[in-house]
Amino acid sequence: MLFDWYKQGQIACVFAQLLARDPSSAAWQSAIVQGSVDPNAIQDVLVQAMDRIEALQLIFPGDGSVAQVVSLIRTLCAHPSWECREIEWMPEEKPDSLLVGLRWLAPSGAYSSWVLGIAPFEPMPFTRRLIGAPFVALVIRAGPPTDYAPSKEENGRLTAHLAHMDDRIGTNQEKRELTRDKTRRAKGALLGAEPRSRARARVTFALPEETRIDLANVFARYAREDDK
Repeated sequence: MLFDWYKQGQIACVFAQLLARDPSSAAWQSAIVQGSVDPNAIQDVLVQAMDRIEALQLIFPGDGSVAQVVSLIRTLCAHPSWECREIEWMPEEKPDSLLVGLRWLAPSGAYSSWVLGIAPFEPMPFTRRLIGAPFVALVIRAGPPTDYAPSKEENGRLTAHLAHMDDRIGTNQEKRELTRDKTRRAKGALLGAEPRSRARARVTFALPEETRIDLANVFARYAREDDK
């Protein structure tokens, strides 16, 4: 269901649409997490994925609600390999929701992975909102950053994200740039008047503002660590 959704184009990213046509060849794999979420078991899966696959999507069956996402964030961030911070809005846009950046930290400490969230509810951006989905999903590149895209630095670590996947274009840089431009244009067309802040790669979930109180302890933990 999720790969079919990528292929039909709502995700906006042309690279994702192409790779989703044959995820096995693209080394893009899925894992369905049934029952209660065990961060230690998920950690084992991600560590195994680091050198073996390009991207892993973790699918969490459920009602696809905001409450499910909040519970998932709180559970994962009880493990030291996960971080969660509030992401600031772009200065030209008026905040209308809470932007959450979920990060998975590589065991080496050399980099962290920006996690892409898929969920069926608003205020998730249109390009991440799979309406009617009986699940939420986290899509992660567990491996390190590559030369396919620049790597930013965040909190003293390099960042890895899905743009670092092997895009199957090889050395054809002209085609790569044309595909990036097509992605930018598609994203703009699909978002329409929606805020761009919610659809950035650094943002995992856009949540209703009232969830701030439910995530206060998670945010406070990383604020304390930043002050060290």
